[in-house]
Amino acid sequence: MSSNNKNFIIRLRVDAATANAIRAKADNHFNGNISACIRCATLQYDGEAAPSSANSEITALLTAILRQLKKIGTNVNQTAHQINERMKVSPYGLFA
Repeated sequence: MSSNNKNFIIRLRVDAATANAIRAKADNHFNGNISACIRCATLQYDGEAAPSSANSEITALLTAILRQLKKIGTNVNQTAHQINERMKVSPYGLFA
């Protein structure tokens, strides 16, 4: 795949921070060759996009919220079970 006939141009839109990060990686690892840097990163990558730290923080928060909702659901089920059991014994069991 490393042919000298590199005739195609792919344009890429990025923000300033991403452009600076790409330039820095290209400078450090590819003697400033941004095309080689992007080719290497793209052709060697074979997975899913890594979540950003913001996404992992959101995931952690949502997991904690889900855990709390499950606890609340358990409490509601236990309360409903107690009410149903008392209603079987006596329809007025809730007032005693």
